[in-house]
Amino acid sequence: MKDRTTFFEQATNSLLKNFNLREGITALFGYLHSLLPLESIRLVGYSIRVDGESRLFLIRADNSDNEATFWTRPPQHWEELPELLAARRSAGELITDERHPLAQWYARLPQPVWSPLPLPWYVLGLWDDERFMGECRFTGRKERPFTPSECELLDSLRPVLCIALNHYQQYLELQDARASAMRENLRLKKALAGRNAPDIIGAQTGLRQVIERVRLVAPHDVPVLITGETGTGKEVVARHLHALSPRAAKPFVALNCGAIPSSLIDSELFGHAKGAFTGATRDHKGYFERADGGTLFLDEIGELPLDAQVRLLRVLQEREVFPVGGRGPVPVDTRIIAATHRDLHAMIQNGTFRQDLYYRLRVTHILLPPLRERREDIPYLIRHILQTLTDERGIPLPVLAYGELERMLNHSWPGNVRELQNVLLESLISTEQGKPLHVTLDPLPGPELPARNHPPSAAPGQDAAHSTPAPRELSSDEALARHYRNVLTKCGGRIKGRDGAAAILGVHPSTLRFRLRKLGIPTDRAAYRATDKNGGEA
Repeated sequence: MKDRTTFFEQATNSLLKNFNLREGITALFGYLHSLLPLESIRLVGYSIRVDGESRLFLIRADNSDNEATFWTRPPQHWEELPELLAARRSAGELITDERHPLAQWYARLPQPVWSPLPLPWYVLGLWDDERFMGECRFTGRKERPFTPSECELLDSLRPVLCIALNHYQQYLELQDARASAMRENLRLKKALAGRNAPDIIGAQTGLRQVIERVRLVAPHDVPVLITGETGTGKEVVARHLHALSPRAAKPFVALNCGAIPSSLIDSELFGHAKGAFTGATRDHKGYFERADGGTLFLDEIGELPLDAQVRLLRVLQEREVFPVGGRGPVPVDTRIIAATHRDLHAMIQNGTFRQDLYYRLRVTHILLPPLRERREDIPYLIRHILQTLTDERGIPLPVLAYGELERMLNHSWPGNVRELQNVLLESLISTEQGKPLHVTLDPLPGPELPARNHPPSAAPGQDAAHSTPAPRELSSDEALARHYRNVLTKCGGRIKGRDGAAAILGVHPSTLRFRLRKLGIPTDRAAYRATDKNGGEA
C-alpha cells in the first residue's frame, strides 16, 4: 500500500505540476517509463474550447517525441469512440489482439498522425460524470505486456487524468478569452484611432486633392515626404495619414529635427545605454524605438546636420538602430514621414542635404498649398479656430466685426494657418467678452496674391448707396453666408458648370447645395438675377 501511495503521489505531481498538459504528460511518461515496460502515452482530449470552437487534441509522449496536435473537426468515425469505451468507465482494458474492436477502430483513422501503435495497449476511457472527455492509451512492450498489478496502477491514474483534462480545458479557455480580448482591444484601438483622426479643415475644398492623395498613400507602408510653407499644417496631415494607415493602433511620435542640439541628435534619435556618457544614469529609448510598430514624424528634416543624415540613411536601409554605448543593433519597424519648408533641391545643390537620403525619404511626395491659394477655406478655419479657442476657455463664441472677414480674405497670410491661429487668439484675448472681434493683421509683406475668385460686396449694377448695408457685427455663419451670396450673385445663381459657384469655391455642387440649405440661402437662380440700367436682365 505504501508503494501504491508513493506511486500515486509522484505520478500526480508529475502530471499536475502546471497547466501545460503537454509538459505534464511528458513528465508522467518519464516517471512511468522508469517503473513500467512503457513505450509511449497517447492522450486524446475531446470537446475542448479553443478560439471559440470545439476542438479535438492529441498529446503524444515517448522516448523520441512529445507534441500536441489540434483539429477543428474530429476524424471520421470519431463519434463511435464513446460507445466503444462506454463499457470501460470503471476500469481500463488491456488490448493485445489486433482483431479487438478498439484496435480495428484506430486502424480506420487517417494516417500518419493517427497511425496505430504496436500492441499491447492499456486503454482508459475518461469521463466526468456523464460527459465523455477522451481516452488515454499506454503502449507496452510486445515481449512484456503489463501485468495485472501494473494495470491496477494505471487504473489509479484515471481521476488524475480527468482533473488534468479539466484544468487544461480551463487553461485553453482562458487563453482563448485572452486572445479574444487582445483582438478586440486592437480593433477598438484602430477604431478609436480612425475616429480621433485630426479634423482637416478644407478637406472638401482647398485641400481636397491633398486628402485624396493621403487616402491613396496611407495603406502603403512607404516613406512619405511632406513639403509646404511654414504653418500649412504638415503635422496635421501626417497624423491624418497615420490614422488611415494599418499602423493606426500603434504610436505616432513627432520630432522637430531643428529643436535638437547637434551633440544630442544620436542619443535622441537612436537612444543610449546606461553609462554611455556622463549623466546617462539609465537606458534611454530613442525616437525610433518609441515609434516601433507605428509612425515617426521627422519635422524640419532639412535641419539635420550631414553626419546625422548619414546615420539616418543607414537606419532607413537596415531597419535597425545602434544606441549610443549599446552592445549591438536593435531592430525597429517604423514608418517614416518627413516634412520640411525648405527647398531640398537647392540644399542638395549646395551640399547641405544628401541626395541619397532625399530619394530614400521621397518615395511619395505630398505638397501642401499655402493658405493664400485656398482662400475658400478661410471662413471654415476661422469658425473652427474660434470654436476651439472659446471651448478651451469656456466663453461664448464671438462674432467678427463688420468688414473683418473681407480684410482676412484679402490678406496674404505669409504665416499660413499658424498665423491665422495667432491672429484670432490675439484678437480674442484683446477683446472684452460680448464685443465683436477686430483683428490685427501682420504688416510684414507677404507673397503677391493671385486674382480673387470671390466677388465684391455689391452686385453689378447697384450704386454705392445701396451696396453698403448698415454696419453690424457678423457671426461666423453670417459671414460665410454673405460670402456664398456674393459668389452666387456673381455667377447669376449658377451652381454647376465651369463658371458656376461650386467651381469657384472648389467644392462639389451637391456639397455646396447642402451648405446653402443649412445656412438658409436660396438655390433658385431667379433669386440672383440682377437687372441692368436699361431694366433688362443682366
